[in-house]
Amino acid sequence: MTQPSISNGQLGSSVRTLLNNTIKRWFNVLDYGAVGDGTTDDYAAVAAALADIYTNKGGTLVFPYKTAGYKLGTAVSVDVGQFSGNGGITIELNGNKIAPSHAGWCFDVATNFFGANNSGNTKPVIINGGGAMIQTSNSAASGGVRFSDCVRFVARDLNFVGYNAGDGLQLFISTTNQSTWCEFGLLSNINFYACLNGLYCKTNTAVAASSFLGCQYEMLTGNGTVNNAKLFNLEGAHTNSVFISCGGFYNQSGATGNNGFYLNGKFQGCTFTSPWIDSAGTQSVATDIVFGANYTASASQFPTLVNTTWISLPAAWQSKLYVIGPYLTIGTAGSGTVMTGQAREVLAADRTYYVNSSTGSNSNNGLTSGSAFLTIAKAMSVIGTLDFNGFGITVSCSGSFSEQVTIPVTTGQTSAAKLVLDGGGTATITSATSSGGTIECPKGTQFTIQNITTTNTGATAARGISVRGGRVVIGSGLTLGAVANGCQLFANAGGFIDCSGQTITVTGNATQFAIASFGGYISFFCTLAFGTRTYTTTFQASDAGQIEVNGTFTGTVTGSRYSATMGGIIETYTGNTSYLPGSTAGSTATGGQYG
Repeated sequence: MTQPSISNGQLGSSVRTLLNNTIKRWFNVLDYGAVGDGTTDDYAAVAAALADIYTNKGGTLVFPYKTAGYKLGTAVSVDVGQFSGNGGITIELNGNKIAPSHAGWCFDVATNFFGANNSGNTKPVIINGGGAMIQTSNSAASGGVRFSDCVRFVARDLNFVGYNAGDGLQLFISTTNQSTWCEFGLLSNINFYACLNGLYCKTNTAVAASSFLGCQYEMLTGNGTVNNAKLFNLEGAHTNSVFISCGGFYNQSGATGNNGFYLNGKFQGCTFTSPWIDSAGTQSVATDIVFGANYTASASQFPTLVNTTWISLPAAWQSKLYVIGPYLTIGTAGSGTVMTGQAREVLAADRTYYVNSSTGSNSNNGLTSGSAFLTIAKAMSVIGTLDFNGFGITVSCSGSFSEQVTIPVTTGQTSAAKLVLDGGGTATITSATSSGGTIECPKGTQFTIQNITTTNTGATAARGISVRGGRVVIGSGLTLGAVANGCQLFANAGGFIDCSGQTITVTGNATQFAIASFGGYISFFCTLAFGTRTYTTTFQASDAGQIEVNGTFTGTVTGSRYSATMGGIIETYTGNTSYLPGSTAGSTATGGQYG
């Protein structure tokens, strides 16, 4: 429903401003002098409306529908760092044609995440297109929309046309604002026509340090006669991101050298569900998947392709992906040769896979202790190809492992108890992973861990067990070793760590013991045996993360007991601020709660 505005002829400007800006928080560009005839430059009106949004500490910028649309002669810069508080900015384009005539970006969205007005706040920016078409008339234009260094952003129901030397949509990590991430974005129902890059995830820093974490891309499609175009040009580190029904170049002719998915970064826990490019048929103009020089070489970080449709993939690249589904074309683009994907093995009974760091080999089948795998990652890659059919799988580990383990998305697994990682009481897993866990449990995964020790020597943001959208049940005999620069337990993006009824032994120090953020949840109805430990903060909850603690503590802990910020909750059911282990008082700020 269209929000009514107050026109100049009905009320004085001061009353109109009060009603539109203070009560409704809607800022109509027509009230600021925009014409919407497709020829008059409406930039000044848009900039004036944005200035009032900044003064108002957030609001909605509205482009009422005009048949001829709006011309913009200058890039519209949108920056939630221009105001304090937690308010965000929404842009409602209402199906209009937006016609930028300049050489820059149509909308350039930036967030000075660590700036004075933000201090780590994640104020959202949302662009609702309503079917809007952003069509440039400048052949040198940079692109349609750019999100720079943003956390929590949305763009949906948009069409980008004519950026044949630029990008329809760009996610950019600049590093100029102390930030190395562009995270938790939702891009949905967007079409790119005649763009050099449809979606370009671009970074100015090292791949591993450039985080495009937790983004979801739905129904992004592309077409158009531009040579050497890339529908998805993906640099940086993509973790727990999902591409759903994305593709393009279907049955297209008249262009050469196009790429569907150009993977030029690191992909961990990422899934491409029902991707489709045009590789079948004689008019093919695109290679579906191309691997750039920065593509990860780690098997535990390959993306997963599910229910692929007409994906052309040279045989030499098969080992670089996990492919699940019936249509995988092996060969060159346009060959039209279809190969039915290998059917999943369906379990008829519980199964154990054995892994031995001394005597194993990844050429073995892992089904007996004498034919054990060498790495846990190999076992997990095999498990990801199976149909559990309601049965259970145990991964029995012996030895000391130096690797990062990522739990796979599975088929037919009915609970976390049906996939068990068991160290037999002696196995240890150590990694040197920064911005990640020794064990990663991404969205859509679940497992139980028991009788094993985890440590992480990574330089920054290291974690022992990292649960980003998945679910982990802590079984008996878990030991948490040192994490030099991070936390031992980490739940994020709706991830859940269930520690009920067990004893967790802690044998090493960390910056934090447990962190729950962005909807992550950790439940400690258990015994925590700390020994003698030192933390900066023992329990930390932020950004709607929640930690429940109601158990028994042994040992001595030095450091702050807790920190709850940005809507984070720490619930002890006591209200006693001295209840949690630590030597100094905890703290709450910016909506954090302790009880």
